[in-house]
Amino acid sequence: MRVPNYLKAYETLYTGAPRAAAREWFKQARYGLFLHYGLYSLLGRHEWVQLNEKIPVSEYAKLAREFSAAHFDAEHIADFAVDAGMRYINITTRHHDSFCLFRTRETDFNSLRAPCGRDLVAELAAACDKRG
Repeated sequence: MRVPNYLKAYETLYTGAPRAAAREWFKQARYGLFLHYGLYSLLGRHEWVQLNEKIPVSEYAKLAREFSAAHFDAEHIADFAVDAGMRYINITTRHHDSFCLFRTRETDFNSLRAPCGRDLVAELAAACDKRG
């Protein structure tokens, strides 16, 4: 069984109880970055903008045509987190609006089908993995 890099110190626990190992690591990590990012970022308000402003699904979905993620830099985000002493990054990979920031065959409503054309979750995971 492959132990994720960040759980190497919990390898024994991980072998028998992967979730318990992750919970214990998280409890010890204490400080991290929670990153909200998605179509709602284009509107510059908040992740509940579609619901709170009663934007129809058909109108909101049009934002995917503009989603380039031009300023999304996984290496910079990971460096920022490490420099700030953070131990983890949590990103909204798919929020309530159903737009996915990762490769999926389940829906075309994702960053790879948008002008972005990238799997942002894979990029961020790789950047974090490099930094342990």
